Amino acid sequence: MEDKLVTIIIPMYNVESYINRCLRSVASQTYSRIECIIVDDASTDQSLSIANSFMHNYRGYITWSIEIHEKNRGQAAARNTGLKKAKGEYIFFLDSDDALFDYSIKTLVAEMIRNEVEIVFGNMIINDLPDKNITLSRDSFCLKNDPKAIHNFILDEYPTVICNRLIKRSVFAYDDLWFKEGIVHEDFHWCFFLAKRVKNIAFCSAYTYNYYLNANSTTQKQDYQSCKKRFASRLNAAIDFANHIDYGQDVAMIQKRYVYNAIVVSAEEIMQYHCWADFLLFKTMFKIAKTVKQKTWTEHLFIFTIQSPLCLLFKFKSFKWRIQNYVVGKIH
Repeated sequence: MEDKLVTIIIPMYNVESYINRCLRSVASQTYSRIECIIVDDASTDQSLSIANSFMHNYRGYITWSIEIHEKNRGQAAARNTGLKKAKGEYIFFLDSDDALFDYSIKTLVAEMIRNEVEIVFGNMIINDLPDKNITLSRDSFCLKNDPKAIHNFILDEYPTVICNRLIKRSVFAYDDLWFKEGIVHEDFHWCFFLAKRVKNIAFCSAYTYNYYLNANSTTQKQDYQSCKKRFASRLNAAIDFANHIDYGQDVAMIQKRYVYNAIVVSAEEIMQYHCWADFLLFKTMFKIAKTVKQKTWTEHLFIFTIQSPLCLLFKFKSFKWRIQNYVVGKIH
């Protein structure tokens, strides 16, 4: 089993408080054939120094290397840089503020070989939340040549993140499965096209990833400019998705729901952070919604303007989904 080389790609930017924990988790892997590529995206703190020191003092079977960006280009560009340098048959993306269990890679490789699939997804633990375990399924399973089920799992059931999945290198032969640069939430964008391309996947019930909430990450910052950037990125992604829906196929309904949910999340965010002044972006949001949902303007307005305040008022965890599902209904 351990004749397959696994490349772990770690984008790194200003994570001096976390990078040592991340690298220690890689060094602890029980799987023996690993290369780890760290891509420093022009960090301005001590991240690069810490990583270099770790590599210098490491004694083991893992091959380490660092690629350095002269200027900050974003996480998508860092991942693409890692992909260009990767030699492994399997690719695994690890965020620099997260960590693995010592058995993670070995477990995922075993599932990959046993099921003969293109991607294996693992379970994860989210730290710094009251309910830490995200249990996606009680049992492991495999999906082959079932586009609807694969779309449903990737776009509806599994978190839209690139981490915690072992991927065959051949998957990246498609141009649209390289990461779109210059946007936030590139994982969200990538997942849409992944669902269109892959033919077989497997899910591993074992916990293989420790996800740590980092308030300083791009997707967690709460200031106005960060909010506006996330909002614009989601809308640009939604436009891209709307142009690539497989109309006339069973998966079209799932794809449309994914697009529409992206718009709903954008609406909730601009309401929360008072970005209504960006009228042109808001107008674009409505136009995209109309292209993928055959609903009236009144129904769209209800979702975008009434849903979030009601959820906040009633403080029910599942309330917004009840409202959304009731109003949105089935996609025609």
